Amino acid sequence: FISAFVELYVLLSIAYPVNCSFQNSGIEAARQLDMAPDAVDDLYDGCRDKVLEKVVQSGLLKEELSRNEEFNTAWSRNTKCSKLIPGGLKEHTAALATYANEGQKFRKTFNNAVEAAGNASLYESSFNFKSLHFLLMDSMRLLNNTTCKTVYRASETKYTVQNGSEVRFGRFTAARPDLSAVKEDVYDGGVLFHITSCSLLNMEENICQASEIEQLLSPAEVFKVEDVRDVHDEAEFTEIILKHSRFLSKHNCYLFPRSPSGSSVLQTASIVLV
Repeated sequence: FISAFVELYVLLSIAYPVNCSFQNSGIEAARQLDMAPDAVDDLYDGCRDKVLEKVVQSGLLKEELSRNEEFNTAWSRNTKCSKLIPGGLKEHTAALATYANEGQKFRKTFNNAVEAAGNASLYESSFNFKSLHFLLMDSMRLLNNTTCKTVYRASETKYTVQNGSEVRFGRFTAARPDLSAVKEDVYDGGVLFHITSCSLLNMEENICQASEIEQLLSPAEVFKVEDVRDVHDEAEFTEIILKHSRFLSKHNCYLFPRSPSGSSVLQTASIVLV
């Protein structure tokens, strides 16, 4: 009974995400940055070809588009780009363009689901973006970025995090390479992330147009918290320094739960810092 109640609570949180604030107080609740244990973090290790066939040839993508009007509308606006990533299909390009260009509302809906639907039964019954998640993760795999770079992210959301701990965003996360530009977006009480990542996908290089997202980080990437400090400048904000540790998939090959690969996967990257 308790397990069923928890699943119902998570399902409702996916469908109706709650604004994390103290009602009538004007004080925004700080968000805990942790290992995002409930995230859909599938690396598709050992089942990639089977999933690709299921998504593209066997109709999973078409099925999800037909069931989800918001997804279908977003996808249909982003299928015209003829550019292909190395080894990729037109569906990879459309997935990247959909994520990059469809606005914050769509990305929030998608990422709320990614962050909360890692439970096997929830993934099967309620995660309606299996195809989009796979195509984004597979694009990262095909581009095979082993060069780790430092990028930056500004957030109005307050975070609590323990120095020296390991964390994941647990969702696809946008970042930018230009620190000075990102600093302009940091307001009083916000957070400036310095992120050394080994999963960066450069949107601008790989699709015809990326109007809103420059770089994209994987939900499966684990970072070590190198430093947390308060900055008193033109704006007062918190600076959080994150350095790549590894990739962790606790929910691998969920589309094929009986597969021997349907378990956790740990990957390390051949790190080249630039």
